[in-house]
Amino acid sequence: MVSKADLDKILYGSSTPTRNTANKPVDADEWIRATVTTSDGTSITVEADHNDPLEERESIRIATEQAIQQVSGYSSVKQATTNISVSLGSAIKQYLQSKQDGPEITTKSYETIKAKILLLSEYFDGGRDIATLKLKDAESFRNILLKLPPNRAKVKKYDGLSLQEIADFGDEPQSITTVKATLNKCSAFFNWCIKSDIVEKNYFEKLPLSRKTHKDSDERKIWYKNDLNTLFNADIWATGKCKHDYQFWLPLIALHTGARLTEIAQLRVEDIKDMCGIKCFHINEEHKFQKLKNPDSMRYIPIHSALVDLGFIDFVATKSSGWLFNGLLNKQGEVPRDGLGTKASKWFLHHKDKLGIEEPVFHSFRHTVANEFKQKSVPEQQAMGVLGHKSQSITYARYDKDLNVPLLQETIEQLDFNLYIKNVKAWGVV
Repeated sequence: MVSKADLDKILYGSSTPTRNTANKPVDADEWIRATVTTSDGTSITVEADHNDPLEERESIRIATEQAIQQVSGYSSVKQATTNISVSLGSAIKQYLQSKQDGPEITTKSYETIKAKILLLSEYFDGGRDIATLKLKDAESFRNILLKLPPNRAKVKKYDGLSLQEIADFGDEPQSITTVKATLNKCSAFFNWCIKSDIVEKNYFEKLPLSRKTHKDSDERKIWYKNDLNTLFNADIWATGKCKHDYQFWLPLIALHTGARLTEIAQLRVEDIKDMCGIKCFHINEEHKFQKLKNPDSMRYIPIHSALVDLGFIDFVATKSSGWLFNGLLNKQGEVPRDGLGTKASKWFLHHKDKLGIEEPVFHSFRHTVANEFKQKSVPEQQAMGVLGHKSQSITYARYDKDLNVPLLQETIEQLDFNLYIKNVKAWGVV
């Protein structure tokens, strides 16, 4: 058995490395060899091949340690080299730095990851050895997430309180979807820690959550008749007068395309295209400040006849170039950090609340359009072409081509909301 004394001799250089000149000339690529005989009679020989003596000596040291472990089963070397305490806070800092140094990531995506990961150090002591976090800790973290309310940073009464103290209020908790998203980000962090040799196991992976007691469709609020009437009979649309043109157009376009808020807000004048003689929205990310959710989001959407009747083409004709809608830049005249939909999102939320509209939000226009297609038995592939969804069928996902524009126009004209926008005053009409 290798003794601690044997190990010390090897590690602290009592064994003298020798040049091997029998089989190889001594030049820029020379190697060195070290032979050590342990107290139990085991002979260990290791070699290194470098141009730098310091690197050679380090390689000899590491290789000798590994050889001893293989021959004698001596384990303290491994413990000494890998069992290094890393605090949770330090691991998080390293992970976030790797995100910044790695493949390009949007500021919004980075901040989302950061906010969710930092909940770990907020719940656990950031100075705690990350290797001490076990399954019971992961489950405890999950359980506290299930009790936390949404938008905590915006509620004054939560200021300065710990996550446990906030949970103790017993307020309406955040959604299971939000909890799952947080746990997924934490799991990705621990997977990185495993690859970085910081921890040996990821206890946050696939933590069980409560099963849904309702259908997915029940979670997706749509716009119903009363709310649509309330919205489009408001002054902005009844009089055509608004502070910024996006306030008039964005809700109308969303209702007649199902496009996401940011997809519409970041349209440029040149994104209104003529395809096969049909005017279309070109949803893309060709400009550096345009961002799409995924590659399938890039698409053409024919402009609905109702929008044409309300003066949209005439509105576009008044613009020469650049961003299609005004009022979406920040005070410095720059694109906001979270994109051109930032101001529009805040405005719409405030406006609908002012009108007494409770449940539907801007994104509900997208669900409304999807539901309309479903109710009218529009083929799924056509609906997905308009909405920019990825095909769930491997056959379609790999081999389909973009749907032709005339067919997309037929699809988009299936949407009929004239009953709710009949009192909207066309743009530019005095």
